[in-house]
Amino acid sequence: MAHPLGWTYRAILWCHIIFKIIGLAPISLHDRSLKNTRTISFGRSKSGIFYNAFLSILLIASSFITLPRLYNTPYANKSIIMAIIEMGQATLGNVIIITILLCYVFRWYILKKISNYLVQIGGRMQIFSREPINMYRAIWNLSAIYIVQTIMCVGLVVTEELAFFNGPLGWAMDILPSAFAINTLFQYFLVISLMNINFTRVNEALQGICRSSSTDLKSLNRCRRVFVNCSVIQSLRYLRNIYDDLCEVADEVSRFYSFPTLLVVIFIFYSLLFNAYYILQPLSGDDMDFELFSVINGALFIVYFIYPLSLLTAKVTEILNEIERTGVIVHSLLQNTIDRKTKAELKQFSLQLLHRQIKFTASDYCNLDNTLFQSVVSSVITYLVILIQFQIQNKSSYDCQCDCSVT
Repeated sequence: MAHPLGWTYRAILWCHIIFKIIGLAPISLHDRSLKNTRTISFGRSKSGIFYNAFLSILLIASSFITLPRLYNTPYANKSIIMAIIEMGQATLGNVIIITILLCYVFRWYILKKISNYLVQIGGRMQIFSREPINMYRAIWNLSAIYIVQTIMCVGLVVTEELAFFNGPLGWAMDILPSAFAINTLFQYFLVISLMNINFTRVNEALQGICRSSSTDLKSLNRCRRVFVNCSVIQSLRYLRNIYDDLCEVADEVSRFYSFPTLLVVIFIFYSLLFNAYYILQPLSGDDMDFELFSVINGALFIVYFIYPLSLLTAKVTEILNEIERTGVIVHSLLQNTIDRKTKAELKQFSLQLLHRQIKFTASDYCNLDNTLFQSVVSSVITYLVILIQFQIQNKSSYDCQCDCSVT
């Protein structure tokens, strides 16, 4: 696919390099420069597949060193419950990293298909508008989101060292699984954002068929007749084919990220519960110490996990609303069109929409929309209250035994 602007290629290149270092891009980027354009595509990368396998083996070997050290590391307010939750979090984090790396190894061809289509769709939509959606601004927004995420990760490293003095090995135990999980969500968010832009462009092209001075949906409904010609019918057919391809790629995206997202959501829930419990633990007893940097580190961890999860669920909700909006536009055009051939094409488009039920789930256990974010937050609060009550009850039982023994 040709891209006349150099910044587009640079953005794709930098994203590819970042995700390849992390292990989330076992595919290769091929580019070829022409006169004023640059043609790029994605293909199989044997080195990327080997790199993911090497990272998995290295992580398994390092677990025999990091996990025992984590268990024996002393810190303020450490208890049996805290030790169990922390060991479970570290073990779960390592398992999730290895599983996701291997998923990308065995399903690299799906990622290649998704990446190639996202690169190609921009050129296919350029014929419908002289000024398409500002991709430059969209890429800068995505870059700003990732920069904020990186700054929070650096803040975690600094506060982790100031609070626990664990060194690089401690960072690998606590921050590496979290950073990997968050980058997996960010990659999913990036793909969903680009898909949402394409669905929006299709809707704008459909609205442009109605010859009205305004392009909003209300004016489209007020338009009693839509006069068309052969070029409009061809445009409708072309848009229908593009929309069908978009839906097919959306299904591939949902299937590819379904299982990794489920693992990441479980890890985020577990980590949110652990960090929230660690922050509130001193409030449940008089003998607990208050460590400022430990509290800041725990709060930063909570924000670090909530930030990408809220972005992803909000973007999924947005793209689902955009897909629903396509059906409303097609129905409005169908009701106001008088040309038989155009009406037949719109009916075909309408039937296609009825048979395309797009949804984004975590292995069909939960929908990836705003309801998931609300469920995670409410569940964390519920289990947090249970853990605090359990600790208070144990402390009361222990104090009672001590008083009885003294008497």
